[in-house]
Amino acid sequence: MKKRLLSILFTALAAAALLSLLSFTAAAETREYNGKKLEIQTEGDYQFIVVPEDALSEDDKNLGVTAGVYITKFTGTLQSTISIPTKLGGQPVVQIGYQSFKGNNAIQTVTVNASVKSINGEAFMDCSGLQTVLISKEATRVLDSAFRNSTALKTVTFEKGSKLKKIGNASFYKCTSLHNFTVPDGVETIGDLAFSDCDSLIDFTIPDSVTTLGSRAFFDCNSLQEVTIGNGIKELKTYYEWYGGFPNWGSSSDNAGCFEGCISLSKVHFGTGIEVLEQDCFAGTALVEVSLPDNIKKVGIGAFMNCKALKSFHTGNGVEIIEEKAFWSDSALESFIIGKNVLEIKKRAFWECIALKSIVIPSNVTSLGEAAFFRCSNLESAVIGNGIRELNPFYEWYGGFSNWGISADNVGCFEGCEKLHSVSIGSAVRTIGTDCFAGTALVDVVVPDNVITVGNGAFMNCGALQKILIGKGVTSLGDSVFRNDDALTDVTIGTGVVKIDNSAFFDCDALEEIYVPSNVTSLGERAFAHCDNLKTAVIGNGVTELKTFYEWYGGFPNWGSSSDHYGCFEGCVNLTSITLGSGIISIGQDSFAGTQIETLTVPYKVSTLGKSAFAGATKLKDIFFVGNWAPTVGEKLFDNIAPEYKIYYINGRVGYDDLPYNKEVYTPVTVKFDNNSEDVFAAPTEDQVMSPAGGYVIEPISPVALGYLFDGWYKDAACTQKWDFKKNQVTADTTLYAKWLPVDKVAPVRPENVTAGDVSGKTIALRWDEVDGAMSYNVYQDGKKINDSPIIGNQYTVD
Repeated sequence: MKKRLLSILFTALAAAALLSLLSFTAAAETREYNGKKLEIQTEGDYQFIVVPEDALSEDDKNLGVTAGVYITKFTGTLQSTISIPTKLGGQPVVQIGYQSFKGNNAIQTVTVNASVKSINGEAFMDCSGLQTVLISKEATRVLDSAFRNSTALKTVTFEKGSKLKKIGNASFYKCTSLHNFTVPDGVETIGDLAFSDCDSLIDFTIPDSVTTLGSRAFFDCNSLQEVTIGNGIKELKTYYEWYGGFPNWGSSSDNAGCFEGCISLSKVHFGTGIEVLEQDCFAGTALVEVSLPDNIKKVGIGAFMNCKALKSFHTGNGVEIIEEKAFWSDSALESFIIGKNVLEIKKRAFWECIALKSIVIPSNVTSLGEAAFFRCSNLESAVIGNGIRELNPFYEWYGGFSNWGISADNVGCFEGCEKLHSVSIGSAVRTIGTDCFAGTALVDVVVPDNVITVGNGAFMNCGALQKILIGKGVTSLGDSVFRNDDALTDVTIGTGVVKIDNSAFFDCDALEEIYVPSNVTSLGERAFAHCDNLKTAVIGNGVTELKTFYEWYGGFPNWGSSSDHYGCFEGCVNLTSITLGSGIISIGQDSFAGTQIETLTVPYKVSTLGKSAFAGATKLKDIFFVGNWAPTVGEKLFDNIAPEYKIYYINGRVGYDDLPYNKEVYTPVTVKFDNNSEDVFAAPTEDQVMSPAGGYVIEPISPVALGYLFDGWYKDAACTQKWDFKKNQVTADTTLYAKWLPVDKVAPVRPENVTAGDVSGKTIALRWDEVDGAMSYNVYQDGKKINDSPIIGNQYTVD
């Protein structure tokens, strides 16, 4: 009996052990919720978990999500209509869980009943047959990608009195049939990509309750025509691709603006809270007229780029910054009004706005970006306000370095504005940068005295430019500054210019005379080469060298005389008269090759005459040397010149006997400069020594004396007939007399000949004659001074 009992007991223990083992292997499936593992239960067509209070996140609680059933999966058979149950397992259904209906292509209609608070991420994602969704008023959130790629979804309806607070990221992304969507009042957040690629949306209203609108929220909504942005939105954000751990801030196809690519969007109603239109915000839209409210402070990078229908734009009076490429390639833009609080216009802002006809930059704008108006091909007039200091070019970068040279890779501020014929340069401008007005239709340009630098190619290829007046504040004229200006006939170089760079007037075929004042100390390579109609040139006393341009090959200059070289006046085939100042030390290779000069006086400081300097000057007969010593001469100096040529030197000068040319002694004509007053203490001005025939007198640097104002050189000691250095010539020894005015007896008079240019927008450009002794000017309107700082120069733009 004991054995039997033991056997039964053993059997029972074994069975219990087996039962225990079976229970372990068949443990209930769980689902994690906010780090808490919860058992999955089943009822009918649904699997679910019950979320307790202590598992709820702060976001859950803030959005009113309570403890209850979280549907994890729909397991039922295919059916076209789904009504979310209000209870499962005796508990209220609170959440439609992550991917619970994902990819169910049979569903056409979903009703979300009153107990549901949350439609979670990807809940109905990729439901390609889903057409209609009804959401009860108790729902507080629709989370990330909840209906993403449900391409048949047409209508989403929220019950009246909806408590919805949040529409998550990409929640309706690529719902391409969605055309009827009303955001309930009370929604606070619309996430990134929320309605992106909803190609059937026609109009959309963002209620005032929304305070956060995600990046590219409506990107590429192709049929969207009208948008109302509520008063709660402060900025329209942009999505940035990241590279190497950093966002790509530049405007490119990798970044997407909030409404970018909405190709039918023609109307936008801006709310009163919005302050920033971020990058690419409305790029590629169909907007026609835009007038920004005063609450908007910034127009971001590329914000209205490629808006091909945009015709008129008013920034309003709140905008402070117009960012880079803001209106890039807006080919229909005809009218643009810049508000009174705009401080900065960044680089390439209006690049290739080919319909823009006029632009007025008011004086409140203090910074104008690189190449801001490049290739605005129909721009006719521009007013540059008194706040702008620099008109800078845009440089392409190569290997981490900018390409500073003049080329197709660099573009000037107004370069390529081929109809631009009128420009007013404000009183604060200090720099006219590289290629600034290259290729424009300017005819008559006054560079005001406030400008200091005129950069490389600034007026290059201006085929209509006839007259240029360089103000007295300019110190340098850049490389190729007037190159290929075929109509240029009248040039006045200011008294402040020290440097004229390489090729400055190269190929200016209409130029007949040029006067380089004595303040210029550096004259660049081939400065006047191939000015085909240049007849008369006077080089002042400051220039020390007539330089030659050499093409470079393999890193070395090609020193041989060929078509790859250009002398300073080479190819000026009509040049007959040249007067060189006393400062010249070196006359470079090919300097006067191919000219028509008949006589030349070589200044006394010249120590070198370069190779072929006069080659091909077939009419050259008489060369007069002034110096005490004969200069070193290069080979082929007089190749192909008049066979009867002769050189002349002054009696007693040495070294000339060694020159292998026909020579003769001559008596020069001398011009003396008399200070004309015993009371004036001023340095003497050196005499000018000329050939026996005389010629033009080079105007020396004006002398300076403490307590006196120099008033020019006169023909007579009584100072009744002023000498005109550009017209008067001497034929015999001459004395010129200085006129001095005591400073304490000189009272500046009111400027005369005050003229006003054409009214452009709300501005007008004033000009007047300069007044002797005046250092600066003020402008008054109705008795009140309107300029903030003294005006240097003789022009001002009035707002």
